[in-house]
Amino acid sequence: MIDDEPPPDDDDNTGPDPRPTKKMQQVYLDMHYRKMQRDLCGTQKKETKYHLVALFILLVIIYGTGLGAGTSDTDGDNKLTIVLPIQTLALIGLWVFLAVVVTALGPARFMVVFYWCLVYWPLLTFVTGLVFSELFRVDGGGHILVYFLIAAEVLTIVTFIVVNYIYPKFVTSHWFAVSLSPRRYWNLAVTSYSKNEHKTTFEIEYDGKWGCLARRHHCRYSGQVNGAGLPHGQGVWSDDSYSGEILSGFWEDGKPSSPFKSRQYGGKGNTFVGVRLVYFMATDDSFESTKFYPTNENPPRVGVASVECSVAGDFMSHLPAAELVGEMTVEGENQVSVGSCCLALDQFSRRVDDAKSLKITSTSRGVSVEGHLFDVTGMPFTRRVQQIIVDVASPAPKYESLGFEDETGTADEGNGDEEMAPSSEITAAPSLRVEGWVKAKSKPALIFIPGFNSWLQHSLETFGQ
Repeated sequence: MIDDEPPPDDDDNTGPDPRPTKKMQQVYLDMHYRKMQRDLCGTQKKETKYHLVALFILLVIIYGTGLGAGTSDTDGDNKLTIVLPIQTLALIGLWVFLAVVVTALGPARFMVVFYWCLVYWPLLTFVTGLVFSELFRVDGGGHILVYFLIAAEVLTIVTFIVVNYIYPKFVTSHWFAVSLSPRRYWNLAVTSYSKNEHKTTFEIEYDGKWGCLARRHHCRYSGQVNGAGLPHGQGVWSDDSYSGEILSGFWEDGKPSSPFKSRQYGGKGNTFVGVRLVYFMATDDSFESTKFYPTNENPPRVGVASVECSVAGDFMSHLPAAELVGEMTVEGENQVSVGSCCLALDQFSRRVDDAKSLKITSTSRGVSVEGHLFDVTGMPFTRRVQQIIVDVASPAPKYESLGFEDETGTADEGNGDEEMAPSSEITAAPSLRVEGWVKAKSKPALIFIPGFNSWLQHSLETFGQ
């Protein structure tokens, strides 16, 4: 079993223990699962030109080989007539229709396995039969191609199921974490570790997709942790593999939880953002589905949800994704309400009394200053101003004594004739104040009312995006 005590610091003569703790392995496993989701689900924009070209070539070969073809001599002219039974035409029509539907509406991963089974492997079989026609003309030669086609399609489907369903379940199972362990599976090794009262930093080296045949990658976490040693609070994660990410934001018990921002290390700068939303639910539906007959016999429920969305680069097909933060609570129970849930979001807000940045906007309604109200009217916008004056208010410097305490624990102030103890000046960033405008005491709220028969998860994902 792996000792779960943190490795020694880098300043130790022995260096950091290369064996990652269980908590480190769990963090790596959770972030690896996020990579798997991006790789397996793919992007919303599907590459279809190669699939459609292969489908067209296959149709040309089917017609060109003359299924049921014959020649007839009419008025002395030799004409090639291709005769296809109505059943064959219906099957080809259904086949093309399914290909178009799957290409337009199906998820990217299902589209790939569909084309491999119904386009690429049949195309390869036809081409092989045409090129080596003399070889397959012997008795049973045609059956060999049929057996090859069936075996290839079965292998493709089995591979698809293993990669997309069995493998993710396997690496996230309790048996894998206890018996096999991520440390041995990916050859994890801690290359650096440091800890102080403000943050913990560790870096892990691991094998990539091709194991020892490819270069090793590095991932790193730097930020706050809880008592169990899991990332909790503000922290930054970075992973230099192609599908890895650089994630900065809030963590909860070892997993990223909105609000956070993330950018994929490779690719087209794919960027993701996690936001928190407050919801009020007056129906008896569950989080992931609606009832066939809607009811609202139970009391309303409120809570907070986390939604991850794609905002730049390639948009992932599995995003937006919503999940509940905590449990749904009956409105009014334990003093929980929509207002209290909104106040709970303030812990993630970094607004301060004096603004450090200002956003001034001009719209058809007038000029507005973010977070401010016009002093004369009390409205967030006005047409009355011709200019906006921003004062830069420098705070008064603060001084911190550098004197030493005596053995009794009190500072040695000396007497009036002695020189005062040295002190250091603490400088703070200047604040911005807008003349004629006052700070708003409340925040604007955007309310989304979903349509009929819209379940909570879908509504949150739509609103979050």
